[in-house]
Parts: sequence; C-alpha cells; structure tokens
Amino acid sequence: MFDTKVIAIIVQVLLIAGAINWGLVAYNGTDAVQLITGGGDIEKVVKMVVAAAGLYSAYSLYAMYNQ
Repeated sequence: MFDTKVIAIIVQVLLIAGAINWGLVAYNGTDAVQLITGGGDIEKVVKMVVAAAGLYSAYSLYAMYNQ
C-alpha cells in the first residue's frame, strides 16, 4: 500500500509535530493537539498515532544498526 519512503516521511512529520507540541507544553503550557482537536477521544487518537510513529522510528533505528 505505502512505499517505505512514504511511511518514513509520514513518521518524520508526526514526530516533528509531536516535538513542537511538547516544546509548546514545556514553554507555556499550551497543548496544540488539544487546541486543534478540542480534546476528547480524537485528541487521544492523535497522541496515540504520534506515539506509534515514535515506536516505529525507534524500531527502524534499532533494525538499521543490527543488520
């Protein structure tokens, strides 16, 4: 369905967005995901997708160094 390059780009975009969100939370307490989604279940889904991207990235890094 998706080429590995496309998946890598999607993962990187999600990780960058997550990092920016965490930076905003640390800087002034603003949670951009909550502001954009209005909170609730959709906020949890977005954050779980970002977490899954982080796990995928960690696995990819591990696999790359253990070839």
